[in-house]
Amino acid sequence: MDDVITDLINAGVQFIESGLDYSIDTSGLITQYYDGFEETYLPIWHRHIVETDLVVEYYNDTTWVTVTASNYRIDTTSTPPRVFLKSSGEWPSDISDDVNSVRVKFKMDTTHSFLDDIKAAVMTYVAWKFENAEGSTEVPAGLIATINRHRMYSA
Repeated sequence: MDDVITDLINAGVQFIESGLDYSIDTSGLITQYYDGFEETYLPIWHRHIVETDLVVEYYNDTTWVTVTASNYRIDTTSTPPRVFLKSSGEWPSDISDDVNSVRVKFKMDTTHSFLDDIKAAVMTYVAWKFENAEGSTEVPAGLIATINRHRMYSA
C-alpha cells in the first residue's frame, strides 16, 4: 500500500507542476526553462524569490554552463519579476539551438503560504485518485483553483 501512495504522490507532483508550468521541490527550489536569450530579460513566473539563490544557466550542446552573475541582475519590483542584463553584460553566444536550453534556478521564499498550498494540492490529488481509482476523471475544482492561483504569470 505504501508503494501505491508514493506513486500517487509522485503523480500528483507531476500533475501540479505541469499545471504550474515550472518544477518545484519541497526545499523550495524552482527551475524555470526558456528556449534562449531572445529578449534582454527573462521573466520569473514566481512572486516570492530569494534573490541571493538565483542562478542562470544555459546548455551549449555538451553541458550546462553557469552565466556569470556580474552580467545580470534580478528586478523583483516588476510584475513579473525578471532577470535582465546589466548595461555592461551580455548573454552567452555559444548556446544550443535546442528548446529549453536556458534555465533559471532559484529558491522561493518559504515564509509565504505557497508551499503549503502546493502540499495541500498534492494531498487533494492523492485523495481524489485513491477514492476514484476506477471512477470519475473530473479533476476537483479546489485542485484546479490552487494550480490557477500559483501558475505562471501571463504575459
